[in-house]
Amino acid sequence: MTPEDLLTRTFAEVTETTDYPTTSLATVVARSRTLRHGRRRTTALLAAAATVALVGGSVAVWLHHDAGTTPTPSHRVDPAASLPDIAQGGAPGVAYLEGDTFVTASGDRITSPTFRRAQTATPYADGVLVVARTRPAAPFATISFVTGGSTTRIGCGTPGFALGGDAPAYWLSDTCGFDVTGRLVRGTKETPTAKNLALYPVRTVAGGVAANAAWTNSTNADGPVVVAADGSLHRIPHLSILLSVSPAGNLVAGRGPVARGLVPVVANASTGAVVWRAHGWELGHFSVSGRYLVGTEKLGAQTVTGIGDEVGIWDAATGRQVTGTTLPNMRVVGNPVWEGDDSVLVVAEDRHHQQAIVRLGLDGTITRATPVAPERQGSYRLASTP
Repeated sequence: MTPEDLLTRTFAEVTETTDYPTTSLATVVARSRTLRHGRRRTTALLAAAATVALVGGSVAVWLHHDAGTTPTPSHRVDPAASLPDIAQGGAPGVAYLEGDTFVTASGDRITSPTFRRAQTATPYADGVLVVARTRPAAPFATISFVTGGSTTRIGCGTPGFALGGDAPAYWLSDTCGFDVTGRLVRGTKETPTAKNLALYPVRTVAGGVAANAAWTNSTNADGPVVVAADGSLHRIPHLSILLSVSPAGNLVAGRGPVARGLVPVVANASTGAVVWRAHGWELGHFSVSGRYLVGTEKLGAQTVTGIGDEVGIWDAATGRQVTGTTLPNMRVVGNPVWEGDDSVLVVAEDRHHQQAIVRLGLDGTITRATPVAPERQGSYRLASTP
């Protein structure tokens, strides 16, 4: 997979396609073994899991309290579960999209046709910034501002916002084609960028905006950079793709090159030195304090009962895995979003094409944060957060 392909997959995931291909049992078993390769599991844990499987149970969450101790199961989910089987809990503590409605963290609801076409959105000033879903035929996404019931089209840009300061940062092109000049927008400040350079902003940092640089019609190398206020680029060393930045700005999650491809890593933001690796995972955001990092293993809602996407949480500084949660018969749509440091939210979709926002606690609890939306009756998307 080229960096361009991975950028598209990471920042422009399209959620309309929900058909699941039939997967053979042999393929699922082989993939399941791969997903668990390298995990620290003791003989006692394996024996306990085998016993549970023999009697028809399913352990969905394992807590890793200490790297040197045996994890203990903390929560069970019926392996044939669907979203209505998960208990209803409190409402999301962050903003989200539901069909053509934007729901704020306080529960206020704003309705606009623009939201139905949104890939993500984020509150700003007295309204909401919106990025539309991308299409294969269109290189960039439409960025709009919704306020007072009306929508203003801002222009075409890369599909994502960099948060972390008072104003979201986003990149706009002067046209909607690849051969472009553009500018990085942050509140009322606009920083011109080089010709043929598209920026995928990730997070606002002390020195400017951390972003992925993608050059078009140029021999310049793509890769993560920090864009300073004057438009100068400072490369984040030894990383090929940047996925997230810790609140303190000292750690970054991304992908680093190795002989056989790109490996998910957490690295020192200044030197690029790898702190730890997460083979087989897709890394996401750091928690609000920066103590934890979330990631996913996306296998999808399979035809074999009990198999589904997995959400993992690590100690960001050490790489010690804290939790691993399997969502049986479900897939995770988009990326997880943190509620403080104690829980993450994911949009989950089951094999009946129903969707809901599900809360996964560090204590092992699994609850729904929203009602279940039936197939074709609206879709959930989590709003952009730092």
